[in-house]
Amino acid sequence: MSRTESVMSFVHLHVHSHMSFLDSTIRIPDLVARVKALGMNSVALTDHNNLFGAVQLLKACKANDIKPIFGAEILIPDERPTGRNFHLILLCRNTEGMTNLRAIITKAYVEGMKGGIPLSSHEMLTSHSNGLIALSACLGGEVSQALLRGDPAGAETAAGWYARTFGTDGFFLELQANELAEQMSCNNALIDLAHRTGLPLVATNNAHYLEREDAIA
Repeated sequence: MSRTESVMSFVHLHVHSHMSFLDSTIRIPDLVARVKALGMNSVALTDHNNLFGAVQLLKACKANDIKPIFGAEILIPDERPTGRNFHLILLCRNTEGMTNLRAIITKAYVEGMKGGIPLSSHEMLTSHSNGLIALSACLGGEVSQALLRGDPAGAETAAGWYARTFGTDGFFLELQANELAEQMSCNNALIDLAHRTGLPLVATNNAHYLEREDAIA
């Protein structure tokens, strides 16, 4: 997360807590305290395939006058025989969105388990898209993976599917500034894709720790 004190209107929309097991050092009360100290008025929590931190986030945000945004990072199986699973960020717009996100996650565990991994199919998303906003996620997202393998047409097809499923105001191409060479190349391609399709862009940080000093852990 940024150490800059002047953050303007930036809101973290891709954040993992200790509820993303073995993948984040962020504890939810510390997250909310950091958000408040930076002058932000809202924060999302997007743990991997779960909403375990939702109640804790709600309580901490209410105590600090911060707006909580409930979400999750889910996995979508590649429909081609690659064995790859794509990442996707889902954020709740409203109560219906929370109901649908719970349904998607539950079905992933009950109906979509493969190799011990809960997977959410495109069909699940189609049936439960109301009230949700989708972000194209990190380098592991379906759109980004197509761009990285040099398939801009495939990226546009994938982006078009998500835009139709979640609405043109409900799907965002996600940019991240993590200084990875692949990410910088992908960011440029995502910006080009946004210009071609008219899809909106959003900047995230895919936060897994609060302070720069926590990076090694």
